[in-house]
Amino acid sequence: MYVGDSLWACGTNETIAVSSDGGQTWAVRHQTRDGDVLLDIAFVDAMTGHAAGTGGLLLSTTDGGTTWIAHNSGGTIQQFSFSDARNGIAQIGGVVKLLGMAETTGKRLMR
Repeated sequence: MYVGDSLWACGTNETIAVSSDGGQTWAVRHQTRDGDVLLDIAFVDAMTGHAAGTGGLLLSTTDGGTTWIAHNSGGTIQQFSFSDARNGIAQIGGVVKLLGMAETTGKRLMR
């Protein structure tokens, strides 16, 4: 997925990588040994993004991908979409759930 001039990719071991030269070189921004598989990554804007996958893992960034915070949804997230930095939906284990970010804590909430 392109965000501005950056190409983002995700995959096994919770790997999130970014390339600023069209995929010639990559910088790993997040990785967990023996971690879950990230199936999808998307950004709402240049600073706010999410990556999700197996084991109920949802990772969020609010600093353009420099750091990622883990949240657990309780089931594999097949697909997701955020309408803005705070509100989204996800298909988790065949059920569609609303996602929201608490304004005071910044923690991700599953509804």
